Amino acid sequence: MAMRFAAFLLAALSALAQGPPGVTPAWELKKQLDGLVAQTRRLTPLLEEVKAQDWEAATYREQHKAAKEQVEYLARSTAALARDPEKMTLALDAFLRLEALEKLFDSLSEGVRRYQNPALADLMQAALSENSAHRAKLQNYLVELVTTKQDELRVANDEAESCRAAALNPSASKRPAANTKKP
Repeated sequence: MAMRFAAFLLAALSALAQGPPGVTPAWELKKQLDGLVAQTRRLTPLLEEVKAQDWEAATYREQHKAAKEQVEYLARSTAALARDPEKMTLALDAFLRLEALEKLFDSLSEGVRRYQNPALADLMQAALSENSAHRAKLQNYLVELVTTKQDELRVANDEAESCRAAALNPSASKRPAANTKKP
């Protein structure tokens, strides 16, 4: 009996450590986010080679500055998500920052191709495409998290409805169970 209880307790603790079912465990998410940040930080040396201040188009200068800032914002956003992996707003923020960085980087690489060096633009596009696996993992995590939270909300709502019904009609909850045995 004690062995069964110990096995049950071990299984329950293991399930709690993994987080809600259907969601990537926190330790795995942290590993994925670390990979995303490391890959994103590889964009910084490429951004340093961009000489947007020498170009005619002011828009590219603004994009260059914004792209550098987005690298840092993304690092902070993913660090916050790693600390609190069940918070949907943090997951959404990280995903949207990654998406914004990708769009800025893509546009900026077109400016590099036009005003500076097509080879550098190709390097920028290659570095950006290397981030696609991390982007997909983050997107999948976001979908898993939202789905799980929706399910939890549905269960909580159903339970609240049941409690409200019992509170409004107390005689229904005190009735004896119907005899289901057949004579």
